[in-house]
This record gives sequence, C-alpha cells and structure tokens, in this order.
Amino acid sequence: MNLTKAEAKSWQIAEVIRKEIASGSLHPGEKLESSRQLADRFHVGRQVLRSAFKILEKENIVRSVSGSGVYINDFIPASVRSERVRVGFVNWHDIFTETFPLRAYRMILQDSQNMNCDIFLNNAGHEKELIEWVRNYNLDGLILCGFVDDMLVSALNDSGVLFLILGNYQLSEPVNCLEKDVFRSNKTAMLRLIRKYHFSRIACIFGTMFGLGPRQTLAGIREAAEECSVPFDETMLFERAHGNGYAEMEYLFQEKNIGKSDIVYLSSEVFAGAARAIFERKVPPEKRPYLFLDMPVSSVPYPDLVGCFLYEDNVLAENALKTFLDIYYGRVKRPWKGMVEGHITIV
Repeated sequence: MNLTKAEAKSWQIAEVIRKEIASGSLHPGEKLESSRQLADRFHVGRQVLRSAFKILEKENIVRSVSGSGVYINDFIPASVRSERVRVGFVNWHDIFTETFPLRAYRMILQDSQNMNCDIFLNNAGHEKELIEWVRNYNLDGLILCGFVDDMLVSALNDSGVLFLILGNYQLSEPVNCLEKDVFRSNKTAMLRLIRKYHFSRIACIFGTMFGLGPRQTLAGIREAAEECSVPFDETMLFERAHGNGYAEMEYLFQEKNIGKSDIVYLSSEVFAGAARAIFERKVPPEKRPYLFLDMPVSSVPYPDLVGCFLYEDNVLAENALKTFLDIYYGRVKRPWKGMVEGHITIV
C-alpha cells in the first residue's frame, strides 16, 4: 500500500488501522500482522510503524505485548467502530423473582458502554416469539439465564441464533455456557468452615433445585460433611421453589432448636425470609446459627447476619459480556464452556 506525502506516514497508517476496525476487518483482541509484514505492506521502516503504534496506544486502540506483538484492545472506543454489537438479555420463564438475573442485567448494562454494545431486555414466553424478537431487533445474539431447558436450546440452535448461557444446566445439545464451579466452591468453603468452627449439624434451605447448580451445591456440602464426620440430617434439608425461607427457618428454630453450633446454607432466594425469622425472634448474635450464604457480599441487605459469603462479587455477571464478545468475534472455539470459582469471604 502506497502512502501519500500529505501528512506523516505514521498518522496515515494509524488511520488505515482505525478504518479496518470500523469496517470489521480487524476485531477486538485480534493480533496485528508482524512488524515485518506491516512494513512491507506500507513500504515503510519499522520506526514509522512504532510511531503509528504509539498514536494508537494513546487512543486506547492497540496494546503492545512484549515478545508477542501488537493487539487490538478488547474494548476499543465507541468512536472507532461504526457499529455497536446488539445483545439481548433474556431471563427465561422467570420474571426476576431471583436476585441473580437482576444483578446480571445491571452489570451487563453497566459494562455495555465500555464494550461498545447495546443491550435489549426481553421476557418472551415462547421460543418462536423469542426468535422473532431477535430477528425484528436485528440482534447479534443473546445472553440467557433463568429456567433454560432443552426445548429453548434446540429452537435457538435450529434458528442459528448465537447465545451464551449463564449458570449450571444439564442440557442435551451443545451450547456456549459460562458456569460456576459450584461443587468445588461449596465443598471447599464448607470444609473450611466445619474445621474452623466444629459445627455439629448442617441445615440447607434452597429456593429451587432447578438446573445443575443446586444439586452440585448439595453434593459438595454432603461430601464436606462426610469428610468431617458431621451427620447430614435429611429433615434439615429444604427446597422452597415459591417461598422465601421464612417457614423453613422457623421450623429449624421450633423443631430442631438450632443455635450457635449449627450452620445453615442459604441460597440467595431464601435469605430475606430467613433473616425475617431471626429478626422476629430477636435472636441475639451469640445464639444465632451460622449463616453460609450463596450470594455476593455487595448484594446483601443485612450482612451482619451472615458468617460467610460464597461469592465476593457477581462473578458470572462480571464475565458475561466479555465472554459473549469472545464467542461473537470468534476468539474462542464453539461450542465453548467456561467456569468461574467462588472465593469465600468469612466475616
């Protein structure tokens, strides 16, 4: 490519790269050609190339990696790309009754500006309706959570819609999925807590057992109890698909006389009801059971009630949009599966 003499060649090279990003010829995260190849392409010396790279680095468009080369930044300024990626967020068959979908949506919406994306929210109740919405709004793909099932996955795969699922599910067809390492996270946390505080009993209150996540959680807790020789009482295990945990916590107080030597695992959906039971009974801190909460610290209204948080942050939500873009731009091979691990916080 021959450059003109009207302005510095380094500025012209920088402009060519900007235009290639805007047109989609170069994608975020992509590695540029080698310095030798670019020098031959533009008929310039390497010093001119280095000057062009410095211009683009100051604009946060590229980054140099020592010993590897020059890369387009993962999240480039919106002014560089002519088109924004259009992503639908769908909480399937669940009208935000759980706290996670709402937290995920807020996080994705917050990240969207820096990642050059537009986010659209939908609560379609039928697969055909959802696919029509994707096409009518010209969406580039979907991020899904909620009660995702094989029927939905099959319909999306047949239609060719790109999608990423957040959470742990047991599905028949191949999917792009970002999961939590639920079994290991819960087992590790429970082992640490039992060995530190020597609990005599374990109670578990789940909001729902839908999907793999709750079952993996329970398996991890059971295994930790077995390794520590702590009896697991089945009458202290509850699933409350449509409740808030109040009745179950009341039962534990009335019938099981739970107290300081007991640990209670709570999923996010049931924390509010469990907290209400503790407040209504005016249980003093020195007599309360130890609460192990599967919920980020930042999202809890009464953190002083909780002894341990399994997740410090919204780990799935924080990685959701970046992961979707990795899939969208082909930076990972499809179908793709990734996993994040919880990091417990003991108060």
